[in-house]
Amino acid sequence: MKTNWFLATAAVLWGVAATALGQFTSLHRFLAIDVKPDHTISLSLTSGVPSTLRNYYDLFPIEASQNLVDWEPLVTLMRTNRSTNATLFLDLAAANHALRFYRTATNQLTTPLPPPDGPYRVGVFSRLLTDPSRTNRYVKTNSSFMVSVWYPAEPVAGILPAFHTDPNLYNPGGCISSSSCGLRSHSIPGVPVTTNESKYPLVIYAHGHLGTRTDNTRKVENLVSHGFIVLALDHINCGATVFPDGRIFHGMDAPNLGTNDAITMSIATKIWIVLVFSAIHLAAELVLPRALKNRASKPD
Repeated sequence: MKTNWFLATAAVLWGVAATALGQFTSLHRFLAIDVKPDHTISLSLTSGVPSTLRNYYDLFPIEASQNLVDWEPLVTLMRTNRSTNATLFLDLAAANHALRFYRTATNQLTTPLPPPDGPYRVGVFSRLLTDPSRTNRYVKTNSSFMVSVWYPAEPVAGILPAFHTDPNLYNPGGCISSSSCGLRSHSIPGVPVTTNESKYPLVIYAHGHLGTRTDNTRKVENLVSHGFIVLALDHINCGATVFPDGRIFHGMDAPNLGTNDAITMSIATKIWIVLVFSAIHLAAELVLPRALKNRASKPD
């Protein structure tokens, strides 16, 4: 999805108020920017939403810059779509800058999930794991399966929240109603892990029969916001899974699961592979970059 950014500027002169009006009522836009006597800046944003999304929330990621080149995440605001009031934010840090520019994505960023209540932002990435020594005779994927990892993260400018579920899984051909297509999560894809802690506990989530690895995104994001890493995988009995090349595989419809049947053994094997992945790849993708960053920040 193409991302457009609505740009606004304020505080060229202290005490001067600027107003920015959008051209389309459905887009995210700034209604007003007001410079306060103490040099802080009040932002007012709004958007319109279809009636089908009234029961959900709308996300407003706001970024700030001093020169229109270097942007940094400022805050992500959230408004219930049933509200007709503008979304307000007071930028206290603006008092420390002579120039202050703001931007927000014009995209409709609708989420069904309330925000995580922990102190950490949430990052996420997905990988395809393959065990070439094993052949999965049911869905012919050579024991390949998808995993997603959520982790405490540092937000990066210009990156929007990830989709709640892979858009390819929505009907037709998927396993989820098309009415939910395009909904977002609170996780930011591919951003760096935060350096606040030296260690984070790892939780492995296994979905139920005909579920998917994103079924409990709300609980996963909340756990991560409190300092956990969560790894979830699509099993052989998932509703459907999407590989990086776009192929969709549907899980087996086998409601009677025994302790020694092929599905149970496949799940056990995948969890073992995930444990190995956790020890090796998570260290390479999350721990090592953080260690190098910490080392680079320290003088020799």
